[in-house]
Amino acid sequence: MEKIVRQGDVMLYKVTELPKGAVAVEVKGDVILAHGEVTGHAHRIKQTEKPSARLFDVGAERYVQSLGRYGAGAVPGEIVDRDKNSITVLHPIHGRTKFLVDEVCENNGGIVALYPWTPLEHEEHSAAALSKGYFRQAYQHEEKRAEITRVID
Repeated sequence: MEKIVRQGDVMLYKVTELPKGAVAVEVKGDVILAHGEVTGHAHRIKQTEKPSARLFDVGAERYVQSLGRYGAGAVPGEIVDRDKNSITVLHPIHGRTKFLVDEVCENNGGIVALYPWTPLEHEEHSAAALSKGYFRQAYQHEEKRAEITRVID
């Protein structure tokens, strides 16, 4: 089953490796996957003393590598929501944080992350836990009669 992480208008598909020809993108500061053109908010991975993520371009496609800011193991916070694909915990630092259900196991009202993870944050959405590895970023579009536009926050 394909692993998909979605946060608002950002959709990421987990891939096993980068395609040939991937070129690292130099990032100064946080890794920004999308800017909200209406709100000014951003879908970001905060960089700390140790980098949390890297960006790569392959032609017109963008890839992000989650370097796993947090290790595998118990995740602080209680479970506050769940659906068939995800479990959301109330994390003490990142607030509501959504994990893919097959990347965690439940333990005494909380969860244990099976893989190192990095939070993708946004002011209006729950944080999304990106397991360590590579993701291809997809750009969502909407049709309005004859006009096709990118989805914006």
